[in-house]
Amino acid sequence: MAAFEKVLKINPDDLSTRFFLEESENCQWVEIFDVTGRSVYRAQVNGQSFFINGTHFRSPGVHFYQVTGRSGRLRGKMLKMN
Repeated sequence: MAAFEKVLKINPDDLSTRFFLEESENCQWVEIFDVTGRSVYRAQVNGQSFFINGTHFRSPGVHFYQVTGRSGRLRGKMLKMN
């Protein structure tokens, strides 16, 4: 596991209400994609934590995130329930 992955905490796996990055001081960008690969959200991260309100993501289903930091990229998936 890379050092970047060890310090970044992502909560929860469900995008329905919120998406929260803790200890994100090494993060620079967060981007969220729908299942077709289209970018539906992109923001620059500043500070130790970062919050995305998941209620403005209209489409339920699987979404993918990519967090880019000084020491690499972290990718994963999450589910938008409703």
